[in-house]
Amino acid sequence: IRDAIHVVVQRELDRAIAKYPDWPDNYVTASAIVAEEAGELLQSALDVGWHGIKEREGNMVEEAIQTAAMAIRFLEEYYWKEYDKEK
Repeated sequence: IRDAIHVVVQRELDRAIAKYPDWPDNYVTASAIVAEEAGELLQSALDVGWHGIKEREGNMVEEAIQTAAMAIRFLEEYYWKEYDKEK
């Protein structure tokens, strides 16, 4: 299942980069994008888990995928660029 999740997250990451090729050049704005996606995931989880809105389960999964994709993009843009400079 992990391989399938990686494929779906990579597909979402590729889609997001194509749609929004420019990424913020500062940590705060970039992390806000990740947090915004995580907030949408939390809202969907609350809808499903606490409010019993089962129709939101698919949305919860989509938000988890989007959160993972934006977290990877954040890491690619900041951490790995700095990591590569150190080598």
